[in-house]
Amino acid sequence: MDWKKAGAINLSQVSLAVAMLIFASPDYINPGLDLAMVISIFIPGLLLLIRINENIAKKIVLVEFLLIGLEYLILFQSPLVIVILYYIILGIGYVFRRAPEATVVAFFLLTFSVFRINFFGTDEIMIDYYSAYLFLHGLNPYIPYNTANVYQFYHVSSLIYGTPITTGGVVTNLNYPSLSFLLLIPVVILHISPNFVPLSFYFATIILLYFILMKHNEKSILPALIAPLLININYFYYPTGGVPDVIWVFFLLLSLSSNNDTLRGIAYGLSASVKQFPLALLPFYIIYLYKERKNYKKFSLYSALTFLFLNGYFIILSPFYYFRDILYPVTASLIGIGFGPSVFSFGGIFYVYKQFFLVAMILVFISEIYVFMTKYRDFKLDWVVFPYFVFLFEYRVLWNYLMYWSFLPYSFQGKSRSRKFLKSELKTAAISSLILISLTLFYHFNFSFYTHSVHVEVLKMQEVEGRVYSILLNVSYDPYVSTLPSRIFPQFRILPNSPMITANGYLWKSNATWLSKNSWEIVNISSPISSFEPHLCRFAIETYYGNLQSFCYINPYQFS
Repeated sequence: MDWKKAGAINLSQVSLAVAMLIFASPDYINPGLDLAMVISIFIPGLLLLIRINENIAKKIVLVEFLLIGLEYLILFQSPLVIVILYYIILGIGYVFRRAPEATVVAFFLLTFSVFRINFFGTDEIMIDYYSAYLFLHGLNPYIPYNTANVYQFYHVSSLIYGTPITTGGVVTNLNYPSLSFLLLIPVVILHISPNFVPLSFYFATIILLYFILMKHNEKSILPALIAPLLININYFYYPTGGVPDVIWVFFLLLSLSSNNDTLRGIAYGLSASVKQFPLALLPFYIIYLYKERKNYKKFSLYSALTFLFLNGYFIILSPFYYFRDILYPVTASLIGIGFGPSVFSFGGIFYVYKQFFLVAMILVFISEIYVFMTKYRDFKLDWVVFPYFVFLFEYRVLWNYLMYWSFLPYSFQGKSRSRKFLKSELKTAAISSLILISLTLFYHFNFSFYTHSVHVEVLKMQEVEGRVYSILLNVSYDPYVSTLPSRIFPQFRILPNSPMITANGYLWKSNATWLSKNSWEIVNISSPISSFEPHLCRFAIETYYGNLQSFCYINPYQFS
């Protein structure tokens, strides 16, 4: 790693931070904003593959550190004395040529000045916490009915924390390998927030990166890493708010930076035992080890043994439920949310059958393997960020699926190669793009019946003080093809043409019943809480069930 590469990664992280700030409150039914959002997450990925001038990179990082103090003072309301101390520490560091150490001290100073921690924050960490509790009481958390009462047990609203299912209800089952909850056993015993675990791993990751760069005699580039972590406060607020992804990142960094094939395999097995994301790196990792004449067989063996050591017990107890739960994020009918290209589909702008996004991920994955095998020397330091582009095509692209891949290149030693994208690489990208476009059209025109089978008519709308709180609908179900369900239980979501306070959209309650084919019913839908009531602006009523989807666009002024 050198300043050319570190500077590009820095720009990638900062550009992603800007995207996260601008699109923190999504507006799914605005085509222009959706296009801008998709472009804004492609750009950070491309920046991960380029190099920039070393002097320019250093100047950019210096400007960032000068502005960070103002960011924390104005936006995050850090005490003035803390911000002054921050600048003093940086000044001393640069004067005495201890900038790396000074930036680390400044990082912890500003981070703790905005310290806050939720007890849960997400349904994921809550289910993991409950799974650890069940395991301590001799129950298998991979059996769905054991975790089914998680919301009642902790007296938490599924409306706020839940991940909705398109056939009704929310996710309550464990979706990740065993280390995701085994690591939480100490905090369950101590009755403290589970978020202290990912927070500890976040700080451990920063310290690990410091020692990795020190071992490589590349400590001078540490400021390029630290600056984006301070600029993007989400790197800190995610672990304290119940997003534990930094745990698998820590173990993966440990694996990539190790020179011992046994330790490398064990650390990778630990990483894959936290979440499934590291599996997207496995083929590239094996190719890398093979090309570098490392013992990839020993790596594979110890990775598998570590994973089985931690997960084998649960696999033996209930193999069906274990693999069902592990595959659930991909196979389940989860409501469409996120910030990737899928927004055009679940936002009602251009419907594409959900299966397309899995096929697209596989296509991008295979294309990257081909490029890596044929152009290994060009991508020797870049392959660890390849999964970024794979997860861009997930049906549910969340920020935490993308924001951590930029950590991984820091595990490599050596100067980056200055290069341009070759014709062969551009040709592969062009062919893949043409295939993706063709598949998009195929999955649109051949599956459009999913959008033509449910019809909604607005009969009456009620509002108070400019907020719509209840709507009377006529909902009919006329299956366009015989393969569609014989009956459905309609679900409803409001998507206002304005920024929303939740990525799930506004899930409204209704008095709907099971609706048989070729039938209709009058349904009243209403907001469960006042914050889910759209202000008098254009909005969409999404009626859905499974893969069925129907949109009705409303201008409230026509009813006023």
